[in-house]
Amino acid sequence: MSRGAYNHPMKETSVTKVLRMLDLIIVLRQGWFTKRELANRYGVSLRTIERDLSDLDKLPMRMPLTDNDGVPRRYHIVSA
Repeated sequence: MSRGAYNHPMKETSVTKVLRMLDLIIVLRQGWFTKRELANRYGVSLRTIERDLSDLDKLPMRMPLTDNDGVPRRYHIVSA
């Protein structure tokens, strides 16, 4: 492995993504949000939010990410 190389499960390694993910954890603990609402809040595409939600669900901290099974579907992190 070359110096400085690091294989991490989250492909995007920018500070912007890290900050967005941290804020996403805080926001999703406060209420229910659609992917569109989250994408608009962070100024990113729906696909980016889908990846972010998937990444959150894969974190070893195992924060329970849930949805309401409604239309439109809303997401929330359930307090442990």
